[in-house]
Amino acid sequence: MMKIFLLKTALRTALSILALILAPLLYGQSGPTFGFHTTVEGDTVLAELQARDFTDILSMQFTLTWDASLMEFVALDELNLPGLLPSNWNLTDAAGGVITFSWFDPDLDGETFSDCSTLFSFKFYTPNGTITPIEIDNSPTGDEIIDIFGMPVPWAQSPILCNGVGAMSGQVFMDANADCQFGTGEESLQNWKIQISNGVFTIYQSTDEDGQYQVLLPEGTYDITLILPNENLWSSCTPTQTITIDSTSAELIDFPVQPLQNCALMSVDLSTPFLRRCFSNNYAVQYCNEGTIPAVGAYVEIAFDSFLTVTGSSLPWNAVNGNTYTFPLGDVAPGDCQTFSVTVEVSCNAVLGQTHCTSAHVFPDDPCVPTAMWDGSDLDVTGTCEGDSVRFEIKNNGEDMAQPMEFIVIEDDMIHLTSDPVLLLSQESVTFAVPANGSTWRVEMPETPDNPFSTFTAEAIEGCGANGSGTFSLGYVTQFPLDEESLAIDIDCQENIGAYDPNDKTGYPKGFCAAHYIRAGQDIEYKIRFQNTGTDTAFNVVITDTLSNFLSPASVRPGSASHPYTFELSGKGVLRFSFPNIMLPDSNVNEPASHGFVKFTVSQQPHNP
Repeated sequence: MMKIFLLKTALRTALSILALILAPLLYGQSGPTFGFHTTVEGDTVLAELQARDFTDILSMQFTLTWDASLMEFVALDELNLPGLLPSNWNLTDAAGGVITFSWFDPDLDGETFSDCSTLFSFKFYTPNGTITPIEIDNSPTGDEIIDIFGMPVPWAQSPILCNGVGAMSGQVFMDANADCQFGTGEESLQNWKIQISNGVFTIYQSTDEDGQYQVLLPEGTYDITLILPNENLWSSCTPTQTITIDSTSAELIDFPVQPLQNCALMSVDLSTPFLRRCFSNNYAVQYCNEGTIPAVGAYVEIAFDSFLTVTGSSLPWNAVNGNTYTFPLGDVAPGDCQTFSVTVEVSCNAVLGQTHCTSAHVFPDDPCVPTAMWDGSDLDVTGTCEGDSVRFEIKNNGEDMAQPMEFIVIEDDMIHLTSDPVLLLSQESVTFAVPANGSTWRVEMPETPDNPFSTFTAEAIEGCGANGSGTFSLGYVTQFPLDEESLAIDIDCQENIGAYDPNDKTGYPKGFCAAHYIRAGQDIEYKIRFQNTGTDTAFNVVITDTLSNFLSPASVRPGSASHPYTFELSGKGVLRFSFPNIMLPDSNVNEPASHGFVKFTVSQQPHNP
């Protein structure tokens, strides 16, 4: 069949352009319009290809594509075109979201279907309840529809042709003149999140680089809510809008937002895919202005671990103090995010598996939140290895504490002691020592209530002294959360490695004990690593990650990455990181450059006891 069809196509090639112009005039045939009628039952999607003006059609061929990360092909269902059999389909690439097919009328007299009849249908599995558009495409099988007269006819596709699914789209923008209408020159806002709920399910959609979003929805009534990233900084004219979707819907729902205060809210995030001893490694540093006005004269200070030596950077530094480097950022506009890299070498003197912590602090660091209830205290824990002891100091760098707080001391993964209540005046401190016995010691002190920067401060010391076998404990630093709750501060702690898996996903904190316990309400920072281990350059890389039901899609914050990327949130919690034109070389050609990574942070769903 294929050889015959290709031959027929070849014979018609010279007539195609003329036929497309003349066929509607000669025969009154404007060609069919197709649309997928999509229904959802639990985690199953039934997609029916329906048509209008399907009259005297002799043959068809085209390619169907969809986002396979959101809907997984299960099976063919109805095959209503005469002579259409499973053998007419090529399902080889169905797992990747591509199906091709070809059909011709076995009676050779042309087929006519009434409007909104189903030509054929598929079943899909959708664990997140997400309906993704199914597109008619012309690659790898070219699109062609032939009528009874042997002439190609034009065709069209509509997502809401006869569908039980309607379309909704819109944009989020900064409403500079506060008129709640989009105006010339008003800035669109990228990576803002929309929550869509009908009382049965809730899904999400993020805005793209143009501040726009679009989604297909089954018929019904929905509350469409804009998720404000910071309620102290932003308000919306209509934070929630209610709409009714039917098969003819093409709703346009915009969200104008206005700043509540003038504040530059800087954030920073840094990481590296791995730290290999005696090798060069690259840190990616992402900084953003999430505020409402430009951050003037911004800069970031990065304190590198003592076992790391800085050998270069894509952004010049202008000051060095010990192992702390200062990088000037200039003025950063609201909504702007940029990334630079720093190359470091891990000392060969480091013990395999030893933890290395590097911290970044971006300025200005105004938290942009009300502080009337805060007593002004600012606690900080530091630790040093001194001979036979690990010495810790807890100091109050702010105003007098209004109430006493207790701290805890952890040896490896066990609580060693809980202190008596500590009440510190401004610049007052308390010190104490624990034995340098090779254990990893951690001191954690809660901040006083309503501190705008953090809820706790902590310090961990690894590698001080030795145990009975002459070694020290490893792997405990990353089991507990780091003192990095402020957007302006990020700490990257990870163990150096020898052999490694280049493709993995790791959550931080890793959690303690064999079950990897973390605290209820603790945010989780995930890092996804990937490598091109193929035999040719990877031109584009797309990573999709589906969140657990225990995590909150509304809280997702995309972070630093090895390469530029775009981010999308959709469905019940599907994250999509796209690296267009990444040009990732294969590991056989350039092993160091064949690696990549991306980070994101997410909160747990609220706990209902």
